[in-house]
Amino acid sequence: MTPERIFVKIAAYRDPELLKTVSSLLAAAEHPRRIDFGIVNQVGDETRGQLDSLRADARFTIYEFDWTQSLGLGWARNMCDQMWQGQAFSLQIDSHMRFRRGWDTQFITDWRRTADDMAVLSCYPAIYGFNADGSEFYEHTLPHQIEIQTTPDDGIPRLHAGPDTAPLTPGVFVAGGLQFNQGTACRDVPNLPEVFYGDETAHSVRLFTHGYNVYAPSDVTAYHLYERHKWMNVHYWHQDMMQDPALARRYRNRHRLNMDTMRELLTDESSVFAGTHRGQAKFWNSLPNRPQQAVSNSIEAPSAGL
Repeated sequence: MTPERIFVKIAAYRDPELLKTVSSLLAAAEHPRRIDFGIVNQVGDETRGQLDSLRADARFTIYEFDWTQSLGLGWARNMCDQMWQGQAFSLQIDSHMRFRRGWDTQFITDWRRTADDMAVLSCYPAIYGFNADGSEFYEHTLPHQIEIQTTPDDGIPRLHAGPDTAPLTPGVFVAGGLQFNQGTACRDVPNLPEVFYGDETAHSVRLFTHGYNVYAPSDVTAYHLYERHKWMNVHYWHQDMMQDPALARRYRNRHRLNMDTMRELLTDESSVFAGTHRGQAKFWNSLPNRPQQAVSNSIEAPSAGL
């Protein structure tokens, strides 16, 4: 029997870890020939051409843009969604990750164990970083649910890893950097191109209102480079945009659009950005610590990158 194909989506922004991420994912897969990639690489001079060695491989669809053309995280991830070509499953990840052996088989096994065609497996990846000699270290994480940590004045919840939980425990929120589900979700619930700030909350609401159900995986088989500034010189989209007046104006316009979209999605039951299977009110009412206010009119945002 031919293994079912997995479509891996990666939106990268000036990230020197991207090629290592792809290499780790393929080396750790039990069936690397069943893996296809959709990559949107937003590059600077320091990362331009980093994927040239992969372009002849039919498993890879790669779009490369100069960073000055970028319109943000949602724009890039939406483009990845559009690259889906009928693969049975989809895995959305970040561009600075590592993987444990058998991640592909584990995700498919977990997905089938839910007995739910609308299942989405998600939690925050475990941790990797660098020792003083440049070698990598890894800190394992147990399966957990994602919860609201705080809700600031802008009304968009900040999320964090909640308490450890039993494998395949139902949840509500998804992690932007680790989501496994049917490939058809790329077509039915693509990432919103307007959203880069609050993207995890936005996509969680969209999945819920389209009838998808979130579960914690049985094990955390992926590692993420958190606080990258500790390990390397990192570029962030927001900071880069603010260095040039014309790009700064574009960023502010994009952020205004982001906030308008989030406000409608999170508060308007007739929002075109939500699905019709379940309403947003049911989403918020299902949370033990739901936010108490709608998204504000603020057009300021913290640094937002990939």
